[in-house]
Amino acid sequence: MAIYDEWKILILPLNVIKKKITSAFGFKGMISSGGPGNEGINLATWINERIDDGTIDVGIGITDGDKGDITVTSTGTIWTIDDNSVTNTKAADMLANSIKSRPFATVGDPFDITLGPNQTIGRGPTGDILALNLGTNLSISGSTINAAVIASGVPNTPAGTIAATNVQTAINELDTEKQVDILWQEETSPIGSAGTIHTVKFVGAGVLAESPLADGILTVNIPGGTAYTAGTGINISGGNVISNTAPDQTVVITGATGTYPNFTLPTNEVPLTFTSGLTRTVNTVTNDLITGKSGGQTIFGGTASGENLTLSSTTNATKGKIIFGSSSAYDGTNMRLGINSTTPTSRLDILTTGIAVAQDNSYGLTLINTTVAAAGVQQMSPPILWEGQGWKTTATAGSQIVRFIADILPVQGTTSPTGLWQLKSSIDGGAYTNRLTVGSDGSFFAGIAAGNSFTLNATVGVQMAGGSNGAFRIRTISGGYTTFFTVGQNYDWNSQPGTWVFKNENASFGNNSTTGTGGHVVMSETFKPASGTAVYSELTLNPIINQTGSATGATYGLRINPTLTSVLGVFTGLELNQNAHIAIYQSGSSSNNRFAGQTIIGAITAPTTSAALEVASTTGALLIPRMTTIQRDALIASDGMILYNITDSKFQGREAGAWVNLI
Repeated sequence: MAIYDEWKILILPLNVIKKKITSAFGFKGMISSGGPGNEGINLATWINERIDDGTIDVGIGITDGDKGDITVTSTGTIWTIDDNSVTNTKAADMLANSIKSRPFATVGDPFDITLGPNQTIGRGPTGDILALNLGTNLSISGSTINAAVIASGVPNTPAGTIAATNVQTAINELDTEKQVDILWQEETSPIGSAGTIHTVKFVGAGVLAESPLADGILTVNIPGGTAYTAGTGINISGGNVISNTAPDQTVVITGATGTYPNFTLPTNEVPLTFTSGLTRTVNTVTNDLITGKSGGQTIFGGTASGENLTLSSTTNATKGKIIFGSSSAYDGTNMRLGINSTTPTSRLDILTTGIAVAQDNSYGLTLINTTVAAAGVQQMSPPILWEGQGWKTTATAGSQIVRFIADILPVQGTTSPTGLWQLKSSIDGGAYTNRLTVGSDGSFFAGIAAGNSFTLNATVGVQMAGGSNGAFRIRTISGGYTTFFTVGQNYDWNSQPGTWVFKNENASFGNNSTTGTGGHVVMSETFKPASGTAVYSELTLNPIINQTGSATGATYGLRINPTLTSVLGVFTGLELNQNAHIAIYQSGSSSNNRFAGQTIIGAITAPTTSAALEVASTTGALLIPRMTTIQRDALIASDGMILYNITDSKFQGREAGAWVNLI
């Protein structure tokens, strides 16, 4: 800033303890001193002096030019250090025994790399600059790196000075073992220096040329006196130049491998794959469907759901036969299939000859279900079905299907199963009803409609007749007595449906024997197996009780309900007259027995009067229930119960809602 004479002049005291400040105001500001009472300094003069010596920056800027080691340009905005101005003394101090470098493959600030004893600087295996250690047989003496001499006797290390004048001779002199495979360094690089290393295998008497290897090409001089003949595509010129007259050729041959000139051809053509019944062997294609194929083959009509395989003898409308093997055929004209017959006379014609009286399963038609049965799950045979059409005359009149099927129903058994051959019928698609059954044990069952009859050997008086109301009866005639075995409902005097009735046709005929032992129905079978575990039952009652809804009627397995018109002796409802084993056996633990009258055990006499239960014995005692306290307490107890507590070894009874010891 400029100082103008017109400014007022302010005189400051020289001594800050002055109490009096004097000033002179006027133009030109030339007053610089005062009397003893106003000693001071001219403020303008003082500021200018400070600006001149740089103490006060008034923002005027530094002028361009060389300021010693720094050059200023652009009105003081650009300062540049002069070349060679930063000396070692002016640079930052370094670590001891270190080298300043940038040891990374990136641009950035320098780093100090410290070197230890016997270390040098270089680029390591990753390419970064680092301190390198000297390896085996290397050392540093002063500023020199020395390599130790390999001990005498090591292969390929001759003693003394190498006298060779060229590379080849030097290699021969170094290679004391005359190895076939040697390491070769390009001749343009001194031995021991960096260079491209090649592996060369010397074959023959040729001498290596003294020119360096170029692009991996090795030049071998052909010795004089040896005659060489160029083969196809090869040329020899100049005595020692072998050339390929057709280089860089590409040969494409189907089935060949490699490229020119190193390619090979297979012995045979490449095998092709056939998936439609064709096989290729070398250059022969075979139709397997005609000639056959080892291991067999499968024919498919299609690949999608619902597709068909159609076999036809000819494309002509008049069909011939499709022959199976040599003796079976399908007659396409008449739609007949012959098994062991090429001239079938029916829809299915099975021809078998020479059977005589020796039957075999292979002679006829076989229907087999091979699924293994399980407990409670039997496997029936496939059926044979016969179907016809019958006319129904009532409204609405029309044709209905009439079917019969025959099959085998296996029946589960203890030691072995049995089987039932069944003939069943169905009308108009309804459920099948069993009409005839033959068991594997020789049993025979027939469902006979009312009004019809079936007679078995009537000459001996046995006949089966159907009653008018659906009953089924077997009548036997023997010795002037006619007896009916009746199964049915509402037949004669019997009004109970499903009842079996044994009666004499002539009521005047009855058993009026006065001596001996008689009976109305006598079953006397002899059971005498020599081995095995067969179970025998003289009479088995095996009903199925299925009361539903509001049905509450009593059911009986065996009911003895005689009409005692006049009984002078004793009527015994059930007598078990045997002296060994079990007279009555009940296996169901949840069942209960009920005797409304008096009961005596151990005697056949009448029970003592007023005795509800009497045990009569001189050889045995009454054994009451025995149980632990825990078992006793689990009972639904009632007063009057008696038991023996094996936990307390006490006879106990139930009295007034509690268990008490009786003794």
